[in-house]
Amino acid sequence: MKIKCFACDALIEAADADIIVDAFMAHGRSNHRWSYPEEAIRNYARNYAEATERLTGPCTTRVDSSRSWFGTMTR
Repeated sequence: MKIKCFACDALIEAADADIIVDAFMAHGRSNHRWSYPEEAIRNYARNYAEATERLTGPCTTRVDSSRSWFGTMTR
């Protein structure tokens, strides 16, 4: 997982969401003086990392459009 710091564009990488949140908090404490609550910064880090993983990670499931219920709707 990867996350970019919103204050300095540093790229932080870690194996999972819990580790990356802690690494992001450590980066912030050593490099910045944020006025935001810790919980808000942790939420930012987790949401950013998980969203990036969803958008750029491997797609493991495909939807068969021929079997979608949207295709069976009639007026």
